[in-house]
Amino acid sequence: MNKKILSEKDLISSLQRYCLIYLANNNKWYLELADNEHGERRDATTYGPFETEDKADNYINNFSNPGGYHVERKKQPVPIKSPNGRNVEKP
Repeated sequence: MNKKILSEKDLISSLQRYCLIYLANNNKWYLELADNEHGERRDATTYGPFETEDKADNYINNFSNPGGYHVERKKQPVPIKSPNGRNVEKP
């Protein structure tokens, strides 16, 4: 899996589907993954929490390859809902 850090513009244009792994304020990791090929952030479901970045990375194997992903290590708010409005899915 490609762990290249990309800008959001690069992320949208370079991946098969939107995919982001990020650290939240609760020191847990979350995965946002668009539900469909070529999907954007607004189409993404959030999965988590994961204890480590590697566990979130490994969870991607449950889905078709997004072609790479972006990692955000700067702490983000703990997600309440997915970008697509669905509940956060527990791994």
